[in-house]
Amino acid sequence: TSGSTGRPNGVVVPHAGVAKLIHTQHEVYCVTEASRVLQFASPSFDLAFWELCQALCSGGTLVLVPPERRVAGVELTEYIAAQRVTHLALPPSVLTMLPAEADLPQGVSMLCGTEAVPPEVVARFAAGRRMFNAYGPTEATVNATLFLCPPDHRGPVPIGAPDPHVRAYVFDERLGLVPPGTAGELYLGGEGLARGYLGQTGLTAAHFVADPFGPPGSRLYRTGDRARWNRRGLLEFLGRVDDQVKIRGFRIEPAEIEAVLESHPAVAAAVVIARDDHGPGEGGATVRRLVGYVVGVPGDNPDAHEVRAWLAQRLPGYMVPAAVVVLDAFPLTPNNKIDRAALPAPVFTSVAGRTSRDAREAALCRLAAEILHLDATSIDDNFFDLGGDSILSIRLVSRARRQGIAITARQVFEAPTFAALAALAGTLPSSAVVAESDFPLVALTQADLDDLEDRIGRVADVVPVTPLQEGFFFHAQLEEDGDPYLPQTIFDLGDADRPVDPGGRGVSPRQRRREPLGTVLRRSVEALLDRHPNLRAGFAQLGSGAVVSVVPGEATVPWRQVDLTAMTEAEQAQAVSRLAE
Repeated sequence: TSGSTGRPNGVVVPHAGVAKLIHTQHEVYCVTEASRVLQFASPSFDLAFWELCQALCSGGTLVLVPPERRVAGVELTEYIAAQRVTHLALPPSVLTMLPAEADLPQGVSMLCGTEAVPPEVVARFAAGRRMFNAYGPTEATVNATLFLCPPDHRGPVPIGAPDPHVRAYVFDERLGLVPPGTAGELYLGGEGLARGYLGQTGLTAAHFVADPFGPPGSRLYRTGDRARWNRRGLLEFLGRVDDQVKIRGFRIEPAEIEAVLESHPAVAAAVVIARDDHGPGEGGATVRRLVGYVVGVPGDNPDAHEVRAWLAQRLPGYMVPAAVVVLDAFPLTPNNKIDRAALPAPVFTSVAGRTSRDAREAALCRLAAEILHLDATSIDDNFFDLGGDSILSIRLVSRARRQGIAITARQVFEAPTFAALAALAGTLPSSAVVAESDFPLVALTQADLDDLEDRIGRVADVVPVTPLQEGFFFHAQLEEDGDPYLPQTIFDLGDADRPVDPGGRGVSPRQRRREPLGTVLRRSVEALLDRHPNLRAGFAQLGSGAVVSVVPGEATVPWRQVDLTAMTEAEQAQAVSRLAE
């Protein structure tokens, strides 16, 4: 997904890439028909295809994770052990959140990757296991390099050597090969390279270039990632060429946030970076956060909390830094460039506020302290000033609802202190009976089922959501007008009509009746909805606070058709503008 537009790019991957992927799994990752592969990744990520290929294309067993076990804790590791899993893929963000008592079984083969792997993760999990660091964009059919991590590894964790039948080059700005130890941009070639982006010839031409070292007609994929070869002939990942960062699945351009920060009247200059620090409170897991640093205009000292609140009104929630730090001046390198490594880490601490006055305030303070890894919080603390973010606010809402406290993510943003939040909170009716239903992947109460049927009619399926989908739902709840993830499309149908074959087959052109193109198009879309349940799916929040994906039994197309033929050009423009509102 593009971090600038938020729109997904269709990557056209050849079948040969799948064969390359399976070959790598057999030759390097040692997958056999006796393997039991954990299916943990969301189907919306290409890593899920890595898992599916391991099991289903080798004769092995695919082990599905129940929703209640899909958490970074003892529930997950105990399930892995009980199911005798031999191969699994977990991102560093999950591994770093596993508590000490939630250890993975010895002897498993585990794939890490999708983001930089901290050395402490290797130190903890590589001993007694075959742990691989992996790198691979979708454009190279999911995987391109693997590195078997030694238990005693120290320092940055390489992404390894190219997979079989994959070529990797590190080029400078002039597309010349750089010597080992020198940073450059990583290019990939060989089998499995995508043909390009579906329907986007310009984007394809920008990212897929001629391969000067391959056979005639071969190409390379320009990854946009910085890398270098080390002394052992292994690749080391160094970040994005364009400083683009990835936070909780969203690709973000820090420069876009800096531009908005610098438009604040009290801010003279701003820098935004992604920091890999320990979470708030002692013992917090290593997390990646956006942090903004600002220097005030001469004679003005901006307030960090006010600047962050101002920024939250102008950017999507996932682009708002977890903290804003006000500095007198930026630290500089000897070349008078901003020394980003010397920027201080934000400090998240509880203020000396009032103690809880009732059970609801006490519960919210206790839950927030647990989520943020703090010893305690006061009712005057601001959830976001303590290190909370949009994803953690969803967790607070969910846990509060399990305590019978009804709050929403929007209310957390509108009333971020626990005193104010408790004043807005409602009370949920107690219902602990799990309903008997045909949806085994989600624990539903009878009240949940009744509520869903009241809202959407007959329910065809209910399934858990992925973390990214939960984020989509969160951002949709923040929008007061409309839904940012439901675009409207306007088609100019003209006055054309289309022949319709009433019998289906064997009817001559003269026997076919003609219908307006709009009627044919609408009926075609409705046929797709009837045929494919996924096109009818949507999100719903249960009484417990959990977000689920619900597939209605029936759905209609939200369709509006306007006849512009009798209007002037000015009237047509006004009508189209009203449709787009």
